[in-house]
Amino acid sequence: MHPNLSPLVAAATVNQPPLSLHAVDESAFDRARLRRLCHAAGLRFRWQEASGAAEMMELLAEHAVDVVLLDYFLPDIDGLACAARLRSGREDHAIGIVLVSGRADDELGARASLAGCDVYLQKSGLKPDDVRKGVLRAHFVQTIRVTLSTLTGRRGRYLM
Repeated sequence: MHPNLSPLVAAATVNQPPLSLHAVDESAFDRARLRRLCHAAGLRFRWQEASGAAEMMELLAEHAVDVVLLDYFLPDIDGLACAARLRSGREDHAIGIVLVSGRADDELGARASLAGCDVYLQKSGLKPDDVRKGVLRAHFVQTIRVTLSTLTGRRGRYLM
């Protein structure tokens, strides 16, 4: 068992397939840091990365994704607009979105939620446990969203 995982989380994830994570950040340094934090958190994952929203959309057309780790400051559009585009462009809304920003701003967290992000994390002082909790929460919310959408037959607007 990984030392950073509680026994309950470790037991719940041991037989699960690896998560498909996409990191979107113009900084190669920050993308590598997120990947190291995911490893240190004990997450099992497949990794894709992009330096901007347009590149991410190309990757999404080719690869399934469970959770996107999305920077707020992107070279082509901001992370909130990118999150809103992800939510509006997918019928099942089956992507967990974690907005990651170097900007320490509580208002940004609220705006991120309104744009369709599941989790908001600040880069400053980010620890493996924060990333693990954020990724797992976004994945959990995504799973519930898809299940509710399937059960209710509602498509076209996400439920959570």
